[in-house]
Amino acid sequence: MRPFEAAVVAAGAAYLVVLGWAMQTLSYDIWGALVVIPVLALISAPLIMRAFSGDLAGLRPWAWAGMFVKFAGGLVGYSVRFDAYQGSADAGRYHAAGKELAGAVRDGSASLLEVLPSSTGTRSVEEFTGLVYAVFGSSRLGGFMVFTWLSFWGLVFFVKAAHHAIPKLATRRYLLWVMLFPSLVYWGSSIGKEAIVGFFLGLTAYGAALVLARRGGVGYGTVLVAIGLTGSAWIRPHFAAIWAGAIVIALASRVALDAMGRSGRTDGRRRLQLGSLVLVVVAGIGFAIIASITLNYLGPSDDDELGATDQLTSIFERTEEQTSQGGSSFDPIEVNGPQDWPYATFRTITRPLLTEASGLASLLPALEMTTLMFVGLISWRRLANAPKLMLTTPYVVFALLCVVTFGVAFANFGNLGLLTRQRSLVLPLVLLFWCLPPIVFASERAKSATPQPAAVGAGRPAR
Repeated sequence: MRPFEAAVVAAGAAYLVVLGWAMQTLSYDIWGALVVIPVLALISAPLIMRAFSGDLAGLRPWAWAGMFVKFAGGLVGYSVRFDAYQGSADAGRYHAAGKELAGAVRDGSASLLEVLPSSTGTRSVEEFTGLVYAVFGSSRLGGFMVFTWLSFWGLVFFVKAAHHAIPKLATRRYLLWVMLFPSLVYWGSSIGKEAIVGFFLGLTAYGAALVLARRGGVGYGTVLVAIGLTGSAWIRPHFAAIWAGAIVIALASRVALDAMGRSGRTDGRRRLQLGSLVLVVVAGIGFAIIASITLNYLGPSDDDELGATDQLTSIFERTEEQTSQGGSSFDPIEVNGPQDWPYATFRTITRPLLTEASGLASLLPALEMTTLMFVGLISWRRLANAPKLMLTTPYVVFALLCVVTFGVAFANFGNLGLLTRQRSLVLPLVLLFWCLPPIVFASERAKSATPQPAAVGAGRPAR
């Protein structure tokens, strides 16, 4: 028997021993994960082969490592929510509702079709949890693993999107960032909205990358964008509005690039411009619909007769009041106009820093954000290249707009726990700027283009 085959047999035997022990000593809430994880791994095998093929084949081991790191994050998330918080977190409510729905399917009082998500917001997460439990059984830890797996694939979509849309991207660096960054390991690795919304936002980003970079067919990318925006708007329409608005403006920038001849294409330019204009119009209509849904979703019933500006102001004021409560509250940034946008974005993304930590709960994210700032200083050449790339790469425009819009929209959040959870959904696009190709200055290009004199005694003898 070959060493690899022997290792597989030994691992299988060890798994059966652990599974048998767990079934005898633990409840299905726990040992159900030992059934769910191998199933998810088997499903993932061909998907990872397909997603990381060609020039990305070397990243397959890192992708596998990232998936199991996410599973470990799910285990930590389970321990925090059901051991430390005694199930009082949102995951406990989703589990209870999903278990009830799955029980109705198993006793025949409801069909599997009846637990398909058909509601919006929190109820849709409960229905999806019921669907997961109807398939895998009502295991809390098993449910955590399924949601964690969805979150993992959302991150894969972000990596694929950036690789397709940005030439010379440090793709392995980006993959490692999104798979190992603590907030992305922890948030989304549990039963909750973040896993589902993160999956659909990643799918939206991937579809947008295909459209903006004209990879794999515009029609295919448009379908992915439509699915992604619909799925995310079903639960958190304000994030769908942010992504949709960024896509609209990025498409407009692509039209401008086509018009200026910066796209590198000379044949069929009129057809490309017409197609781009149609996409902008369609995306604009979709953005208007999602924005309307967002205002109705976030706004109270007595705001129906207010104008859009007054309604947004009312929403921001109410959000600040509601989120500036609890032990992790802080004074949010006031946004009075466009002049406040850069600082508001910076503080929303980087809060808290080490100087703002007041306890263990804030120390961990403070270490994370301070490390992010430090690596940003080291990677200044990559960050400095962003303005130049915006003139040639519409996906960078899309990513920056998502980050800035999030930073401004969530600047009034006065609760660190809520902010870090929401911020995890936009972090993959923040980390993208740490992985851009480094800027090359004109003096460096001139130096590299200048022929260097041959060293004395090197090469052929002089004649």
